[in-house]
Amino acid sequence: MSQPWRQITQQPWGSMAGAAALSLALAMAIDQGVIVLAEAWPPLAAGLMGLGSWSIFLILAIGLGVGALAVHCAERLFPQVRLNGGSLWTLVACVGGELGLLSLLPLPVLLISFSELMVMAILVGVFWRGRAYWR
Repeated sequence: MSQPWRQITQQPWGSMAGAAALSLALAMAIDQGVIVLAEAWPPLAAGLMGLGSWSIFLILAIGLGVGALAVHCAERLFPQVRLNGGSLWTLVACVGGELGLLSLLPLPVLLISFSELMVMAILVGVFWRGRAYWR
């Protein structure tokens, strides 16, 4: 008989949380950089306002990038952790949870936000970049 609780508790939660934190920190740094540049350079701010109709595609692209970056960070920072389907799901849960916690902080955000679409794009990004590990 399968023991799902044991399988969940034996995942590398600490390593995956570290990889998720680093990928979100890099994404938030880029987001803050874009905010600072938009405040300093009005044509960039006007261009960002013009992207309103493309916002769904922008959220999808950012989510894919964050998910792929999380897998890349897990590969490079924690080579001792064996990535597989279960650890990739653990990474998705860590990125989603940490993104949810970040949304509770009063930080100015432009590109990184907690939404269903962002979490689904992160999920696709993780499994797209980590496809060699779950096959």
